[in-house]
Amino acid sequence: MDHYDVVVIGGGPGGYVAAIRCAQLGLETACIDEWLDPNDKPSLGGTCLNVGCIPSKALLDSSHHYHRLQHEFDNHGIKTTGVSLDVKQMLARKDEITQSLTGGVAALFAKNKVTWLQGHGKLMADNQVEFTPHAKGKKRPRPSWLRRTILLLPPVLLPQPLSPCLLMVSALLIQPAR
Repeated sequence: MDHYDVVVIGGGPGGYVAAIRCAQLGLETACIDEWLDPNDKPSLGGTCLNVGCIPSKALLDSSHHYHRLQHEFDNHGIKTTGVSLDVKQMLARKDEITQSLTGGVAALFAKNKVTWLQGHGKLMADNQVEFTPHAKGKKRPRPSWLRRTILLLPPVLLPQPLSPCLLMVSALLIQPAR
């Protein structure tokens, strides 16, 4: 059985930042994340970096340029004709941005010595975390958007009289039942 000072479940923006910071503070840190990209390869960053905020903003940026070209350049004396959308190229650009950012998170994990456990994490009794790696050769369902980031901290970092485990669920602090 592996031992870590901190185990973060979820590699989205809250989870990866928490894991990196804990490692920077000298804690032996692991981050469990089950996200799979469209090619069924593990990918950090959660919904935001993989299919939410970042990809949406990349497409919105491209659409904004197209709109400006069609509607705003005439005022500047710039005439455009034959302008068209290349949706395939827009999607390729979005994918490049997404891969660059998710790869950047993986590089930060390596640089800060965060162990990335690729699979499913589950909280168990007695401050234990169950880890199930991705099944080789089997496609797993992608995590739902309802996933939450959960951070386990060792008792030494907790103010007393809290119990020896503190959960952070989507930035809400919850004291476990005794």
